Amino acid sequence: MKKLLLATVAILALGVGGQAQATPYESPIGLTAPGATITFEELGLPQGTMVTTQYAALGASFTGSWENAFFSGTFPNIVTDALTDFPSDVCPCGPTFEILFTSAVNDAVFALADNGGTSTLTSFLGASMVETANFAGSFDGWFNGFTGSLFDRILVEPGGRNNFSVIDNLQFNVAAVPEPASIALLGAGLFGLSLIRRKRA
Repeated sequence: MKKLLLATVAILALGVGGQAQATPYESPIGLTAPGATITFEELGLPQGTMVTTQYAALGASFTGSWENAFFSGTFPNIVTDALTDFPSDVCPCGPTFEILFTSAVNDAVFALADNGGTSTLTSFLGASMVETANFAGSFDGWFNGFTGSLFDRILVEPGGRNNFSVIDNLQFNVAAVPEPASIALLGAGLFGLSLIRRKRA
């Protein structure tokens, strides 16, 4: 009985709070059915606008990047408005920038074109690093990011000359909140475990 209870508690703990390691994602196409997509065309921001919290209502904020329509059609998956990290009069950008999600996500990918080098992406949950990976993106505009874990921020370190990069079509899936029933089951299992320990004492 005790072994069964312990196994149940372990399974519930994994289901409610467990976290698998992120899987780096690199593909010419994005997620199959993303829960949300930011194309950077939604707000009609003028070219050259420094982008920070303008897209927060759509699920993400940014540091170190600005709105740029110059690269429309230059790279695959980079269409109309995009974000760039080139230093400018309005943005003291580079050599890195960040994507900060309003809520924790399980998956997040975006079309990336760098200046002919290898870019490094690192995901975080709060202050803790979840995963880091290198992507030899160059000018291909492939989708890069992470799937299959829990994180709320991605640090992008663009590779290539001057660390310049362009991103577009940010796709992500907001993490599901644990159901109250699952939390109650976990609590019941822990309570039962505490009773067993009391009887043994």
